[in-house]
Amino acid sequence: MNELFNFLGQIVVIGGGGATIAYFIFKVLGEKWIENKFALNLESYRAIQAQSLEEAKLKLSIYMTRQLKLHEKEYEVFPLVWEKLNEAHICLKRATGVFREHPDLDRMDESTLKKWIDRTDMSENEKDMIFESNDRNRSYSDILDWRDLQRAHTAFVDFHEYLEKNRIFLSPELKEKFDQIDSFIWRAWVAKKMDTKRSNTDKDYLMEAWDIEEKSITPLRLEIEKLVQDKLFPKIS
Repeated sequence: MNELFNFLGQIVVIGGGGATIAYFIFKVLGEKWIENKFALNLESYRAIQAQSLEEAKLKLSIYMTRQLKLHEKEYEVFPLVWEKLNEAHICLKRATGVFREHPDLDRMDESTLKKWIDRTDMSENEKDMIFESNDRNRSYSDILDWRDLQRAHTAFVDFHEYLEKNRIFLSPELKEKFDQIDSFIWRAWVAKKMDTKRSNTDKDYLMEAWDIEEKSITPLRLEIEKLVQDKLFPKIS
């Protein structure tokens, strides 16, 4: 526009400054110049808009691809973390259980006891512990407790490590629930471990382990089960 006004000023000076001349020049040249200028600006604007649209499409495509990969990973994680949680829970319940059936070892003679022990998978140290014990039933129960605690610990560590490695793929709500149950399982395991030490204290560690399992772990596990099922099988309205 400035170019147009400068051009008109020069023409008016040459032509004597008449308004008629200026008006004529504007009608003949100005309108055409404005139209061309507008067309160029419009074309440039459209080009910019088209480029912006392509950039937006590219960003959206990248975002959707990433989201799809995250969701695929999420659906891969769900079954495994749920399986490992259940294994940890089952092993914990077995470790905190008190009802076991086994032969009365104290009533067996040496020959019968040896035959029975040889059919088991006990190590040599465990066999010696029973033979040398004054309370063979108690010693055998201690061996079973120790084995169950080891299995429960192994299952818990497997669940805990998998959760830590894949927590980024869980929704905040699910991640919070898994963190809570992870903590409760560990607390119950520690309580059972303390129970086996039979320390001189009035605290009932076994009852504490039962309470944690019944009042915290089991209800929370059901909540997680529902959340996972809602994720895997969303309702379509």
